[in-house]
Amino acid sequence: MSDQTDVVYAVIDGFVEGGVQLRQGEIWAADDALVRAYPQHFTADGSRFARNTRPKDVFGNDVGGARIEAATAAPGERRSVNPGGTAGKATRSRGTGTTARG
Repeated sequence: MSDQTDVVYAVIDGFVEGGVQLRQGEIWAADDALVRAYPQHFTADGSRFARNTRPKDVFGNDVGGARIEAATAAPGERRSVNPGGTAGKATRSRGTGTTARG
């Protein structure tokens, strides 16, 4: 016999009998009286509530791997820096009459 209690997960956000609030993904004991009274509001499949970084469409379907930008360039990778900005352009310092590279 296992020491683990069977669990189910709420599939709705809302209230049921006696003002009990259910939140989607919330874990309940499978043998709870509320679970037995409202089995349509629970599932034993917790995988639908597993968190991950894969993007999903509006229907909850995976739409590909997550694009997470690296904070630094990989060896040999060239990145554009400040497109349209002043990086690398000569600028005139105010009041000194000298030219500086920015």
